[in-house]
Amino acid sequence: MQRQAPREDFPVPTVFDNTSSPAPKSTIRTRVTDSDSVEIQIADNGPGMPPEVLQKIFDPFFTTKPVGSGTGLGLSVSYQIVVDKHGGRLSCISAPGEGATFAIEIPIEQKK
Repeated sequence: MQRQAPREDFPVPTVFDNTSSPAPKSTIRTRVTDSDSVEIQIADNGPGMPPEVLQKIFDPFFTTKPVGSGTGLGLSVSYQIVVDKHGGRLSCISAPGEGATFAIEIPIEQKK
């Protein structure tokens, strides 16, 4: 099989020097709360978000990506599903340099 040169729109992955920053890490935690709900926390040790971004992340069409690279609907739709459809809560705690933690809390039993 002949090896092909990389396409310009599909660059060769860059090797990063992790000597100055910790390796990327994600942590998922689950628990049953005392209020008959289940909480799922997803945390990372990434760069975090400044307050002006954090306050808008669940807004429809908000994106930090360049024009044409994202719709800005992912977290907005997630919020609607968790909060409006399941009666739960979706939140995020983050600060620059501190990573981010998303918390999803949904009732164990649906209200009728």
